[in-house]
Amino acid sequence: MDFDMEMITSFCDEALDSLTRWEQVCLELSQGENQDLYQELFRLAHNIKGGSRAVGLIAMGDYVHQVEDGITLLRDGQLKLSEKIIQFLLESHKHLSEWIIEAKTEPAYLPDHQTFLNEFKSFFQQLNAVNSGVSSETSTESRTLSSGVHPEAREMPQPETQTTAKTAVNEKRKAPSNETIRVSAQKLDQLIQVIGELSIHQTIVWHTRGGQENNNKIFTNSLQLSQKLTKELYDRALSLRMQPLQSVFQRLERNIMDLSRSLEKAVKVEISGGEVELDKTVIEKIVDPLMHIVRNAVDHGIERPADRIMDDKPEFGTVAIHARQDTFGVELTIKDNGKGLSSQNIRAKALEKGLISENKKLSEKEIFGLILLPGFSTAEKITDVSGRGVGMDVVKRTLDDLNGSIEIFSEVGKGTQFTVTLPTSVSIIDALLITLSGHNYVLPVGAIEEVINFEEGEMDLSKKMIVHNDHVMPLQDLESLLVAKASRRPTEKTQKKAILVCKHESNKIGFLIDRVVGQQQVVIRPLNENINGSFGLLGGTILGNGEPGLIIDMSALASHFANEFRTKERVA
Repeated sequence: MDFDMEMITSFCDEALDSLTRWEQVCLELSQGENQDLYQELFRLAHNIKGGSRAVGLIAMGDYVHQVEDGITLLRDGQLKLSEKIIQFLLESHKHLSEWIIEAKTEPAYLPDHQTFLNEFKSFFQQLNAVNSGVSSETSTESRTLSSGVHPEAREMPQPETQTTAKTAVNEKRKAPSNETIRVSAQKLDQLIQVIGELSIHQTIVWHTRGGQENNNKIFTNSLQLSQKLTKELYDRALSLRMQPLQSVFQRLERNIMDLSRSLEKAVKVEISGGEVELDKTVIEKIVDPLMHIVRNAVDHGIERPADRIMDDKPEFGTVAIHARQDTFGVELTIKDNGKGLSSQNIRAKALEKGLISENKKLSEKEIFGLILLPGFSTAEKITDVSGRGVGMDVVKRTLDDLNGSIEIFSEVGKGTQFTVTLPTSVSIIDALLITLSGHNYVLPVGAIEEVINFEEGEMDLSKKMIVHNDHVMPLQDLESLLVAKASRRPTEKTQKKAILVCKHESNKIGFLIDRVVGQQQVVIRPLNENINGSFGLLGGTILGNGEPGLIIDMSALASHFANEFRTKERVA
C-alpha cells in the first residue's frame, strides 16, 4: 500500500498530542470517577481511530476500536472504575505511543499487541457480565471478544486511600482555549539565529553612540527605542520555543505510579507549578535526570506501608514536585517524606571508596553532595531500578552542561529534598566579560560564585593555595590551564588583578585572570569545525564592541583541575 507521508506525519503529530492528554485523563481518573473525563477519553480514542484509518493505518484503527469498546462501557456506566482498568488504559496508551512514533517513519510497521488485546477484552467483558448480572455470552453490551484469563478486578479506592493520587487540585483546571499551529523546529531556530544577529548588531550600534557627530538627543532617543524593540523581538522569538513543564511533570507522575505499583508501595504525588516554562532544549535534556531522582525517591526513599506504620508515619508516602520562576531561571524541587539520607553513612562510604581523606572536614550539605560523584551509592542491594552506582553523577553532569545546579537536603526518618536550578534558555546567557593576555573571553555568570579584585602586591600569586573566608582554596592561572590543555604555546605574561571563585562538587577553586571588563547578555554561537569541540570552550559570541569572544566552559575546566589536583595530592 502506498502511504502519503505528509498526511502520515501530520496525523502522527496530532495523535501524539491527543495521547499526551489521554495519559493525563487516566491520571486524573485515578482520583475517582468523572463523567466528563470518560467522555473526553472516548472522544480522544475516537479521533485517533478515525484519523488512523483515514491515512491508511487500518490495523491501528482496529486496535483503538477495541480499546474504545472498553471506554464506552465506562462512559455508559456499565462498569465501575477499578485500579486494574486504569492500568489497562495506561498500557494501551503506551502501546499506541510507541506504535505512532514508529509509524511516523515506517507506516507499514505492525507490532504484536494481540496478547494484551485478548486480556483487555476478556477482562472488560467478564467484568461487565458480572456487573450486569448475566453471563458474558448473553450480555447485550458485550462485544465479540477472544477468550482469555483476566486478573481479579479491584474497585478504585477513594482519593485519600488510593495507591497513587494527584493532590494538586489546581492542575485539574483546563487551560483557556488557545489556537496553535505547527512550526518546524529548524525554521524556528533559524528565525532565532537571525534575530540573535540583529541583537548583536544593535549592541554594537549602541556602543558607538558616544561619538560627537552622533551625540544628539534625537539620535539617542531613536537608538534607545531601537534597542527596546530589538530586545522585545528577541524575547518574543525565544518565547516561541518555551514549553510548560506540565508535560514533564505528567511523565514523572506516570513513572511514580508505575514504579510504586511494581514495588508494592503506597505513594501520593503532589504537583504544582506545571505552568512554569522552560526552553524546549533544556526540557529535553533534563527529563532523564529528573526521572532518575523520582525513581530513587520511590525505590530508596519511600518505605513500604507496613514499615511506615511501624515508624508511626502515614501509610502513604508522598513525592512532591514543585516548580517556580525566579530571577535567574527556574527552580525545581523534588521532595519525599521517606526514610531520608544518613550523612554518617555517606561519609563512611566516601572514606571507604577513597573519595575523601579521614581529616577532611565537610558540612552536612557538602556530605550530601558526595552522592553526586561517579560510582557513589549507599544502596544496600542492587535492584532493577537503582543501586548500581550510576545515575546521580549523570544528573550532576547534565546540570553542569546546562549551567544549572543541584542542592540536596535530607533528614533521617523525615525525607529528602532535591533543589534543581536551571536557566530559562540556553540560547542567550548572562555573561561575565574578562581578558586574558589582551584577548576577550566570556563566562556564564551562573558558573561564578564570586569575583575577588586585588591590587598589585596584595596577593602572593606564587602560592598554589590561598585562604578565603576561612577556607583553603586552590589557585590556578586560568590562561595557563587553557594553554596547557590545548597544547598551545603560552602568550606573554600579563598582570593578574582578579580571581574568579568557582564551585566544583563540595569545593571551591580560584582562577586567576587579568581583569573583569563587565557583564552583558550574549548570544551563544557554534564554533567552526576547526575549533569545535576544543577543550574548555562552549561556543563563541560577538561582543558589544564588535569583537569576537570565546565562551569558556568553567565546569569542564574546574573538573579537570580538581582531578589533577587530587592526583597530585595522592602522589605527594
